[in-house]
Amino acid sequence: MLVLTTATFPAGAAGVAAGEDASALDSTAQSAMNASAPTAVTITELQSNTTGGDASAYAGQFVSVTGTVTATNADGFFLQNASAADVRHSGVYVYAGGSSNATPGDEVRVDAPVSEYYGMTQLDLANDSASLSTTDTGSVPEATAVATANVSREVYEGVLVSVRDVEVTETPGQYGEWAVTDGSGPVAIDDATTGDDTTPGEVGSTADAVEGPVFYSFEEYKIQPASVTNLTAPAGDDGGDGGDAGNDTAGANATTLTLVGFNDIGKAAAGSGDDKLGRMITLINRERANASGPVFVAGGGDELSPHALRNYDGLEHGYEPPVTAMNLIDPDAEVVQNHELDYDEDAGTNDFAVFEAIANESTYPWLLANVVDEETGENLPGTQNYTVVERGGVKVGFFGLTDEAINAKTDGVIERNGYTVVDPTTAAQRTVDTLRNEEDVDVVVALAPVGIPDSKDLARNVDGIDALVSGDDQQRYPPQTTNGVLIGETTGKANAIMTMELTVDNGSVTDTSGELVDVTTDIPRNDSWQTYINPLREDYLNTKLATAVMPEHTGVGSSYTDDSATGHLVTDGVRGYTGADVAVTNAGGIRDTLYPSEYGAGEEFDITRGMVTSTLSFGNHIVVVEVTGAELREVVKSQITPLEMDNQYGTQTQQQVSGVTFEWVPHTDSSSPGEGDATIRDLTVDGEPVNDSATYTLATNSYIADGGSGYPLGDKPRVSVYNETTMADGVIGYLQNRSTIAAAEVDTESDDRMRRVDAAVDADAVDVTSDDGRTTVTIDAPSRVTGVSGTAAFADRSGGYVETTNVAYDGASGTVTVTVPTSDLDAFGSSVTAAGAGVDLYVDYTDSAYSSQYENFDSAVLNADLDGEATTPDPTPEPADGVALSVGSDGQSVPLGDTRTFDITASDAADGVGAYELTLAVGDSSVARITGVQFPDEPGTSAVNVSGDGSEVRIEAAGIDAETDANGSQVLATVTVEGVALGDSTALELTPAATYDPDGTAYAVSHIDNRPVTVEPGDLTGNGRAMADHDGDGTFEDVNGDGSVDIVDAQALFVNRDAEPVQSSIPAFDLNDDGRVDVGDVQRLFASTDA
Repeated sequence: MLVLTTATFPAGAAGVAAGEDASALDSTAQSAMNASAPTAVTITELQSNTTGGDASAYAGQFVSVTGTVTATNADGFFLQNASAADVRHSGVYVYAGGSSNATPGDEVRVDAPVSEYYGMTQLDLANDSASLSTTDTGSVPEATAVATANVSREVYEGVLVSVRDVEVTETPGQYGEWAVTDGSGPVAIDDATTGDDTTPGEVGSTADAVEGPVFYSFEEYKIQPASVTNLTAPAGDDGGDGGDAGNDTAGANATTLTLVGFNDIGKAAAGSGDDKLGRMITLINRERANASGPVFVAGGGDELSPHALRNYDGLEHGYEPPVTAMNLIDPDAEVVQNHELDYDEDAGTNDFAVFEAIANESTYPWLLANVVDEETGENLPGTQNYTVVERGGVKVGFFGLTDEAINAKTDGVIERNGYTVVDPTTAAQRTVDTLRNEEDVDVVVALAPVGIPDSKDLARNVDGIDALVSGDDQQRYPPQTTNGVLIGETTGKANAIMTMELTVDNGSVTDTSGELVDVTTDIPRNDSWQTYINPLREDYLNTKLATAVMPEHTGVGSSYTDDSATGHLVTDGVRGYTGADVAVTNAGGIRDTLYPSEYGAGEEFDITRGMVTSTLSFGNHIVVVEVTGAELREVVKSQITPLEMDNQYGTQTQQQVSGVTFEWVPHTDSSSPGEGDATIRDLTVDGEPVNDSATYTLATNSYIADGGSGYPLGDKPRVSVYNETTMADGVIGYLQNRSTIAAAEVDTESDDRMRRVDAAVDADAVDVTSDDGRTTVTIDAPSRVTGVSGTAAFADRSGGYVETTNVAYDGASGTVTVTVPTSDLDAFGSSVTAAGAGVDLYVDYTDSAYSSQYENFDSAVLNADLDGEATTPDPTPEPADGVALSVGSDGQSVPLGDTRTFDITASDAADGVGAYELTLAVGDSSVARITGVQFPDEPGTSAVNVSGDGSEVRIEAAGIDAETDANGSQVLATVTVEGVALGDSTALELTPAATYDPDGTAYAVSHIDNRPVTVEPGDLTGNGRAMADHDGDGTFEDVNGDGSVDIVDAQALFVNRDAEPVQSSIPAFDLNDDGRVDVGDVQRLFASTDA
């Protein structure tokens, strides 16, 4: 379960009603929390100590955890306490925001905040203050054998498990997931970590074992498989998708060819840094020289842009460096993706004249089979559908494809110039048929920069492809087979190449394999490339512009997520260059960093021209437009993705700003939430509240000024148009007039410009007192506040900023207290409660409704307006009516081997509940389990689905009698729970999907009250009396509970010795201390009686 945090603090906050939605605490406050000494905690404690359902009680806290790495995936790794006495709760996922240095078997220490990501607890290694250290290297702990039905339990989240002797019940669907069962019930298998040579093609296939860590996503537990053993198709089948792409036994005339692939190298085309592109050219030439068979080379698109030399006046054409590099690589074929058309987009051509010139200068063919002229059907200028290359007696046919997104990614240049994108699958099958039937090729290779998921779809839906070089999403994807098609991709930037070996026998591919080969600094740079690029690097890229001091906080995630130090400097530079009131840029225009991670806080370093041009590598020029205050609000609002939006990247601002601050509320009640469905509060320009009718000048790039990225600026008056000045030129000009950029100018916490707020209270809910040199702020917290993360910050509209970690939450009174030395508040120049002071307080907290949904932030943020002055009209809509849900009552227990009922109750529903959908889960079904559901009055319609192991029940009901009792409460259903393991505790946890009033209007859920449940001694014999432990030694000799221990108890134990309640509670009946319950314990009990 994960979350990230970021933000800065706005000048003053408008007064709002207590409990009103708003969105995040300043990143300064969060980083202050992270900077404090981490709490050492075991993984078991982290995962088993829960609050609010399965959420860890440590959510929002900065912890130090040790363990063994069991598996890795594209975004992080799994960590497990290999020495834990009980494997349950011993695993956790570590989110790194990409690949990390951790490898299976490493013993590591992770210092990071704990977060909840859509129901999965995780450690956020992507946080600014997080760290990873390897302490030793050992072996991966043995996987725990688990029944398939039991995998879907919180206790195994993050744990390395194995399910054995399984049968496939579902084959890969839209997202590549499949399912297996061992007879106890199905479990989902994610395709995130294994190739499709271990993915079934048919229901009924079997496997000896599937092993991997348990992951949680999209409300479902699933195994991310590290291995699938002996996947076998049903009898009579040829094996489906599994295995190699053919027969491992090659004939005497078989030939093994090597296909070398690369993708997305445009970013490396300036030869910056270690010049991986120059080294990649050498590596490809080595592959050519060392292979025993014929070698073919092909690219996966996005090779020409963006790069740091693109706008260099010393070049006749900005595309010269990448075209030079590509000609040195000399591939057999290359494919067009959106960055190949950047130069035509910049030039505004209507005939793709620039790309056609590039194609004419290229020594290799550019392929694109599915972009054609709408009227003539002709190919995009400079491209052809396919090419055939014969080498070493093998004929290989290459063809190129793109997807419909190419038009949007090039700001509509495809459609604007009269071209259309043909369905990739249709075009692919047509071209493959031509290559097979007319060109008589032995091997068909698709060059398809559409990302790995869509590449797999092509493999499944198009017959006749042997290999596919993917690109665009820049995944590290070592070559693997899907439906017999070998697919590979690199992370781009010349970081690696892919090598694929295909054995061809009698005109067919009979065997395939492949790997990624990293480009490392021990590989020398290509001599010809060095001769060309070195003078350009020296003349242009290495020029120092200014000295920068590294700030303590550079932002969370990327420039898409929230404020970033790079985004601050870029927009400050453009605003400073133009003199505009405000500057805005889209996050997609920032392609690199101006604050490299190798520098620590306070260190000085040089910002060079190459760093700026690498960061701002597009050719868009600067434009200044005029907007009203009301229009400015819509501008900054337009990019925000709300939490409720179906977006794989989570809620984020997707922009960077200068001269403006605002609070953004990432919540919406829209039925179809999308970009811009958020709320902007306390918008200020130059520290002053925005006047909706006043006009302001706004500097941006020409792409945005034309309405790109959805910015509502296309019709706004243009004050200045800098036709010859790109964004990079403007920032360079700004930096050339600055000697040093101080850390405070760009620190994303002390200079937080976009401030997320989830909940807000006004001055009436705040009490400020001063005593003995300390000031204490007491806040009547909204009901959604269930805890605090230990950090708070005071901020005004003029850069005043004070942070503190003296923060506490009192659940009984529902108050949050923040204490700070009074002298620290002198930074604001007047009392923080003085009218017009514009000081706000931001507190990181745990939100019962939102915290578990955050992907990019570690906590929710509570905003308190301290001066009581509403600085702008509050645009936040009134929150919908809320309903509180609870299960059972305090102190309820369940008898061993018997049942007890728990009411699911709704309260505070203004008109009662008429319909609902919810899930009630038992945290650990080995302790207690759900056996049934009853309704107080039969609903008009209902559905109840209790899982096979009793771990959860899903209840759906409509047409309910909405009457409430005298206390305003309404019993929705009564759930029966059975005790399984004596003395153990678990929790009953509600997860509502939807709650409606009698008219079908949805309620917001304001609070959920889950219950701990302990299993108490029960009636084991059915006589109405609970078993008893009269001497208090922990064993229950009085089995029938009649008050005495005699032969009847021995007989009762004999009869029930194999019953589940006894075998699940061995310590209670293990009378001879041998670790099990059997006839030996019966004999011990018999011998202790007087019989």
